Amino acid sequence: MKNADMPAMPYVVPGDVTMQPYEGLTKREMMAMAAMQGLLSGSNTNELVVGDERNIAETAVDYADALLAALEEKQ
Repeated sequence: MKNADMPAMPYVVPGDVTMQPYEGLTKREMMAMAAMQGLLSGSNTNELVVGDERNIAETAVDYADALLAALEEKQ
């Protein structure tokens, strides 16, 4: 499994006898979410254009992928 597909914050459900970790969001999804939050919070509301949501989302994923690639190079 690639690092990007690993769970961002795995935990075991209390009382689960199998002790299988609940995986939730992946690292890539969490990083993209943080990048998108930063992109939107740093924007002037006058700069945001209705219909540009897809572009913002794709940019956030690109930032997440770039960070994951840089982390892989360091290992």
